[in-house]
Amino acid sequence: MCNDVIIRIAKGGEIQDFKKFLFKTYCLDLGWHDPAKFPKGIFTDEYDEVSVFLVVYSGHQLISGVRLVADSEKGFPHEHVSMVSFTNMGNANIDPKIRNAVKTADRSKIMEITRCIAETKARRVYMNDLMKAMYWFGVSNSIEIYFMVADVKTFLLCHKLGFPVMPVGIPFFCEGSWTIPAIMLVADMIPKNDIRQYFLDKSNLVGKWGK
Repeated sequence: MCNDVIIRIAKGGEIQDFKKFLFKTYCLDLGWHDPAKFPKGIFTDEYDEVSVFLVVYSGHQLISGVRLVADSEKGFPHEHVSMVSFTNMGNANIDPKIRNAVKTADRSKIMEITRCIAETKARRVYMNDLMKAMYWFGVSNSIEIYFMVADVKTFLLCHKLGFPVMPVGIPFFCEGSWTIPAIMLVADMIPKNDIRQYFLDKSNLVGKWGK
């Protein structure tokens, strides 16, 4: 976490900058996607129109970001490919707290975490900023549950940092890497370690976070 870090909900050109960042990382650096499918150098799909983009800047440089996708007629992006059924999760063999939360939650209170990305050399540091962004967005907009299909490195990093990402399905290969279907409850996201004070400090959250 840098002293000049600013966390905000992306607007206009910031969204385009984030999509270009995704293209560079996913298509050019990692080779997870074919760059020919994105001739303008902008990584995009049909879920962007029902999404919110949270970004982290260090000064004027975009260093990290995440896309949160709301429920729509299409469902969530990875709901079906992950074989996760929110309808039947109440009977699933998963953590009881997660099972009960999903069983009682309206789908409007759930969002899927996608495109969770950061500068590779400092991914551990920026993950704290992204979690802070997602927590305050969730609290400000009555989101109770985050669903995600996390690549294994991201999943393990979240656990190392003390964030409550709980598996709800079996690992599978998706979009260039092995992934784990998981859920995180917004109410449990506040860390109990030495970054708790930073997490609760809202001074670097720029703009309006509520609806």
